[in-house]
Amino acid sequence: MGIAVRLPKSLNEEKGGRTIEDTLVDEDLSALELIIKQRKFETLEFFFEDLDEFDGYCVRLYYFQDKTELEIGEILGISDSNVSQRLIRARKVIERKFKENDIDY
Repeated sequence: MGIAVRLPKSLNEEKGGRTIEDTLVDEDLSALELIIKQRKFETLEFFFEDLDEFDGYCVRLYYFQDKTELEIGEILGISDSNVSQRLIRARKVIERKFKENDIDY
């Protein structure tokens, strides 16, 4: 049985939340700092490749748009406990990928 969910046109539109891309544009950053931020963003996207679609949404909303598990559940139409389980699963996947790529964390 699948989960029926109506996602917003863009998760970036939810209640004016800042996205990773939004944080890259900051008047106080030097060109080097902007490049470093862009590289970090690209690295994070590499780690998201192995995540289930909903797990990826949960991670992005929780860590980059500062949504609570309850808010994420409301957005995705799932319970907050399901969001918690998805975040735990996503952390394990990301941790495994760090280890596979010999990256200290």
